[in-house]
Amino acid sequence: MKIEKVIEQLANIIFSDKFQAKAMIYAFGILGVFCLIGSFWNPYQLLFAAMCAAMVLCGKSELKKVIRNESEKRKAGKYGKTNG
Repeated sequence: MKIEKVIEQLANIIFSDKFQAKAMIYAFGILGVFCLIGSFWNPYQLLFAAMCAAMVLCGKSELKKVIRNESEKRKAGKYGKTNG
Protein backbone atom coordinates (compact mmCIF):
# COMPACT_ATOMS: atom_id res chain seq x y z
CA MET A 1 0.00 0.00 0.00
CA LYS A 2 2.77 2.43 0.90
CA ILE A 3 4.84 1.59 -2.17
CA GLU A 4 1.88 2.49 -4.38
CA LYS A 5 1.77 5.97 -2.84
CA VAL A 6 5.52 6.38 -3.31
CA ILE A 7 5.29 5.33 -6.96
CA GLU A 8 2.31 7.64 -7.49
CA GLN A 9 4.17 10.61 -5.98
CA LEU A 10 7.24 9.78 -8.06
CA ALA A 11 5.11 9.63 -11.22
CA ASN A 12 3.53 12.99 -10.37
CA ILE A 13 6.98 14.53 -10.02
CA ILE A 14 8.48 12.94 -13.14
CA PHE A 15 5.54 13.75 -15.41
CA SER A 16 5.20 17.34 -14.21
CA ASP A 17 5.91 20.13 -16.65
CA LYS A 18 8.54 21.65 -14.38
CA PHE A 19 10.56 18.42 -14.15
CA GLN A 20 10.38 17.86 -17.90
CA ALA A 21 11.57 21.40 -18.62
CA LYS A 22 14.51 20.98 -16.24
CA ALA A 23 15.35 17.58 -17.72
CA MET A 24 15.34 19.08 -21.23
CA ILE A 25 17.69 21.86 -20.13
CA TYR A 26 20.11 19.44 -18.47
CA ALA A 27 20.05 16.82 -21.22
CA PHE A 28 20.59 19.20 -24.12
CA GLY A 29 23.06 21.26 -22.10
CA ILE A 30 25.28 18.25 -21.49
CA LEU A 31 24.91 17.09 -25.08
CA GLY A 32 25.80 20.59 -26.30
CA VAL A 33 28.98 20.62 -24.22
CA PHE A 34 29.98 17.25 -25.63
CA CYS A 35 29.32 18.54 -29.15
CA LEU A 36 31.49 21.59 -28.50
CA ILE A 37 34.31 19.37 -27.30
CA GLY A 38 33.85 17.07 -30.29
CA SER A 39 33.90 20.00 -32.69
CA PHE A 40 37.67 20.25 -32.23
CA TRP A 41 37.92 17.07 -34.30
CA ASN A 42 34.78 17.40 -36.43
CA PRO A 43 33.64 20.96 -37.20
CA TYR A 44 30.18 19.78 -38.25
CA GLN A 45 29.39 19.12 -34.61
CA LEU A 46 29.15 22.88 -34.10
CA LEU A 47 25.81 22.61 -35.93
CA PHE A 48 24.59 20.08 -33.36
CA ALA A 49 25.91 22.25 -30.53
CA ALA A 50 23.89 25.17 -31.91
CA MET A 51 20.76 23.00 -32.08
CA CYS A 52 21.35 21.94 -28.48
CA ALA A 53 21.71 25.58 -27.47
CA ALA A 54 18.38 26.34 -29.16
CA MET A 55 16.74 23.48 -27.25
CA VAL A 56 18.18 24.75 -23.97
CA LEU A 57 16.64 28.14 -24.70
CA CYS A 58 13.30 26.44 -25.44
CA GLY A 59 13.56 24.58 -22.15
CA LYS A 60 14.28 27.80 -20.26
CA SER A 61 11.24 29.50 -21.78
CA GLU A 62 9.09 26.47 -20.85
CA LEU A 63 10.43 26.56 -17.29
CA LYS A 64 9.66 30.27 -16.99
CA LYS A 65 6.14 29.64 -18.28
CA VAL A 66 5.56 26.85 -15.77
CA ILE A 67 6.89 28.93 -12.87
CA ARG A 68 4.72 31.88 -13.92
CA ASN A 69 1.62 29.64 -14.09
CA GLU A 70 2.38 28.16 -10.67
CA SER A 71 2.74 31.61 -9.11
CA GLU A 72 -0.54 32.74 -10.70
CA LYS A 73 -2.30 29.66 -9.34
CA ARG A 74 -0.90 30.33 -5.87
CA LYS A 75 -2.04 33.95 -6.00
CA ALA A 76 -5.49 32.97 -7.26
CA GLY A 77 -5.80 30.37 -4.51
CA LYS A 78 -4.61 32.81 -1.88
CA TYR A 79 -7.14 35.47 -2.81
CA GLY A 80 -9.93 33.12 -3.85
CA LYS A 81 -10.03 34.25 -7.48
CA THR A 82 -10.66 31.90 -10.39
CA ASN A 83 -9.85 32.35 -14.03
CA GLY A 84 -12.42 31.49 -16.66
